[in-house]
Amino acid sequence: MASPSNINASSPTEMYPCPTEFNVLDFVPKLLSARDYKKWKKLMEDFIEKRDLIGFIDGTAKEKIDNQDYYKAWKRSDKLVQGWILATLTEDIRLDMLGFKTARKLWMKLENKFDPTSWQYDEERENTIARYLPLHIAVVKGDWDEATRIIQQDPAAVRAAITELSETALHVAIQTGGRSHFVRMLLEEMTPHDVYHLVDCEGSTALHWAAICGTIEEAQMLVNKNSILPNVLNKEGITPLHFAARCGRRDMVLYLRRITGEDILLVEQTGAQYLRDLALGELYDIALILLERKPELAECTPFDILVKKVSSFPSGNSFNLWHNLIYLG
Repeated sequence: MASPSNINASSPTEMYPCPTEFNVLDFVPKLLSARDYKKWKKLMEDFIEKRDLIGFIDGTAKEKIDNQDYYKAWKRSDKLVQGWILATLTEDIRLDMLGFKTARKLWMKLENKFDPTSWQYDEERENTIARYLPLHIAVVKGDWDEATRIIQQDPAAVRAAITELSETALHVAIQTGGRSHFVRMLLEEMTPHDVYHLVDCEGSTALHWAAICGTIEEAQMLVNKNSILPNVLNKEGITPLHFAARCGRRDMVLYLRRITGEDILLVEQTGAQYLRDLALGELYDIALILLERKPELAECTPFDILVKKVSSFPSGNSFNLWHNLIYLG
């Protein structure tokens, strides 16, 4: 695989190949249990390495967030590797492995779970996850009757971390999609304090996840429950709006932008990150409106990804004010 550090040495597709013609199950058997992990790991590493993608699990294939074309190629290859790994997991194992942002994090989670040399067993957490597995399954299946039965028998279930990533039933319902009714019913069982303080292992609230993969309706329900949520920073130091921008979710960005504090979005660090995320999500018009209000953000942002794509604007190459903001600062 080409060295990710030498961005001029090869094209995005050469640096980050995406060989989709292979069926991974023809080469790697399913991982059934911890007993099979060592064999599975060796075969999976061999499969990935032979397709020049080993860097996505050993951490050497770094994402190029300051270059749109390379970032897209990196993301595509990373999703392919994630898909290969998930395809070889049995349903019960895969259920605990959903939601990781990169193939590297997914790989490390499997290693932490199954490799005895790196295993730090948390008995209490494992018991909690096992205890609430029926609730997890009910949420994924959209079985509200079963979820209600579980919550009525154990009211603490609605606040419990039911996955390896410390996600609650509310997180899982939003991630699964098509569960707006489920989200509404869960919120009726929760307090404003709950939806603010119940975060996953990355410090992300349910609104962070709604910004990524939920609906406007779900986001509104969460904000109505606790209006502070749009301003909550996760461990990465970003708001739900950042996530929506990064994913190119225009309607979600327009909604969250109205209710996220300007004191958060216009300060140098979070403002510059928001600008980068808008560019990565190809929401260039919104990015330029932000620049008009605070042009100094361009000084601390690798903004070539926006300049390179300026021909994508409806105005074509008639830059006028935007030209000055981008090129003259």
